[in-house]
Amino acid sequence: MIQDFPSGIPLGLSSGRFVSGTVNWMDYNMDIVSLDLNNETYQEIMQPDYGLGIYSEVTLVVLRDCLSIVAESNTYLDVWLMDEYGNTESWTKLFGIPRSCMGDLESSPNITPLYLSEDDQVLLESRSKRQFELAIYNSRDSTLKTTEIQKINCSMVHD
Repeated sequence: MIQDFPSGIPLGLSSGRFVSGTVNWMDYNMDIVSLDLNNETYQEIMQPDYGLGIYSEVTLVVLRDCLSIVAESNTYLDVWLMDEYGNTESWTKLFGIPRSCMGDLESSPNITPLYLSEDDQVLLESRSKRQFELAIYNSRDSTLKTTEIQKINCSMVHD
């Protein structure tokens, strides 16, 4: 039997992210809740110290096999990575993607990094109710390139 959740119910079980033998969710209080599958215990993981950043949305993702956070504001989409799982001192802000360089993606309600390469290029997914796009952001020179696969109808993807 697993102990009670430390702070609240996960936002959605499908939003769980698997890292280092744990499944991690954001709960309704916007805390990170982690279930250790070996020990069958829960713990809270502190988010990074954002400084003065005010974010409208925070999303958990996995990049380079590390727990990561995408923090969205009106002007930037900041990507944070926990270098050493469980060590909240290891949160590092990798880069911020200026909304001004996102072009058509800027108006998308949901932009998620899918993959971060060793040369700091990020594969981004932009999803709306009816379609999604893929783009590649190069954090070294702040350029964004859309892929040849653009604006795919979501009914084709999910059927």
